[in-house]
Amino acid sequence: MLRHVAGFELRYQLRSPGFWVTFLVFFLMAFAAAASDQRTIGGKGGNVHVNAPFVHAAAASRAHANTSGSTSPVTAQPAPLDERWV
Repeated sequence: MLRHVAGFELRYQLRSPGFWVTFLVFFLMAFAAAASDQRTIGGKGGNVHVNAPFVHAAAASRAHANTSGSTSPVTAQPAPLDERWV
């Protein structure tokens, strides 16, 4: 039963344009950070080491800010389809 539900959800998400737009945006951000020296995910030098806890906290807060705005539209997309239960 779980396999059928997971298969349906996977097919539904792969057909929705919101998923692909979100995927493309995050892919391009990761590609830009990996391919360019001007874009970084963590922080830049100075007196702070690259592996410092402050750099990890800054990277996590940026990731949270980026993903919190994009997960809501993708996960809330099926809600209007379920009008008969409202």
